[in-house]
Amino acid sequence: MALHLQCFEIALFVNPKSEIPARQAAGGQNPKSCLNWLFVQALNSLRRSIHSWDAKVLYISEEISSKAMFYIEQHFLSHSLQLADALIGATALTYGLPILTGNDKHYRTVKDIQIKKFRP
Repeated sequence: MALHLQCFEIALFVNPKSEIPARQAAGGQNPKSCLNWLFVQALNSLRRSIHSWDAKVLYISEEISSKAMFYIEQHFLSHSLQLADALIGATALTYGLPILTGNDKHYRTVKDIQIKKFRP
């Protein structure tokens, strides 16, 4: 059986303007508590999903961090490369894995990154 590894781009978004549903879900607490509650719920859901996928979590090393900062210095002004995307790219390069993403524009400027694009 062949083992196929890929680096997935995962982003969590919480809309701070959606206070009413969040307030209801958190039992009428204040908005900051609601956002904290929503974040914890999203994080727990992500952990369950990662476990069910039998995925390996890749931690950020000093090498990955240094590469990411280099990419930020080289590409932030010209291509608006953000820290999260730089970290994902540096992690993929360090581990020799392709990135599976629905939006490849963040990685076009970084050389040697293998990208596998999908339609979400």
